[in-house]
Amino acid sequence: MFRFIPRFILPIVAGAVTVVPGALAAGRPASVGIPNTPFAEQAKSIVSRDDHLAVIVLTNANHANPGRISQYIAGTYLPALMPKMPKAIEDKEPKVTELLRDISAQIREAKLKPELFKPQLWAILSLALKDLQEQSRGDGDLQKLELLARTQEKDERTYRYRMILTNHTYLVTLTIEKDGKVSGLWAEEE
Repeated sequence: MFRFIPRFILPIVAGAVTVVPGALAAGRPASVGIPNTPFAEQAKSIVSRDDHLAVIVLTNANHANPGRISQYIAGTYLPALMPKMPKAIEDKEPKVTELLRDISAQIREAKLKPELFKPQLWAILSLALKDLQEQSRGDGDLQKLELLARTQEKDERTYRYRMILTNHTYLVTLTIEKDGKVSGLWAEEE
């Protein structure tokens, strides 16, 4: 619980909440943590003292992105704080985009091919295939894939896509190793 004092926020959880100093002005993100608890890495805030706005988001899910959530909430009240949407870039490797399109369809049909993936990733995906299939059916049909970024580090290429489906939009990160196998696949709601 928080008590608002003019131009400042005072946490009153018996000192359990700490605000990292030095990042609290002009709407810049500031970290908030509850030491020695599962929430320590799953909390973010945005505080704009001049505008009398504070947004603090605590999550209990490792995959959640409280920083992004707090930015969108703050942006609802102060449009200048709304995060910018990443813009699509030219897709110079359409075969990689087609691979992601195929993986998406294979997940939906529960026919994901293990030979596309590194063994370590396949071990994880194969356990979650039924859940992934159920989720993908609720997401609707794939409407569009937009390449947002491409980076290369040693023998790995990493691609960031916006995957637009009928009912959801995801930011998908796909990592491919030198041998052409997928070694990383991550999706988060945009």
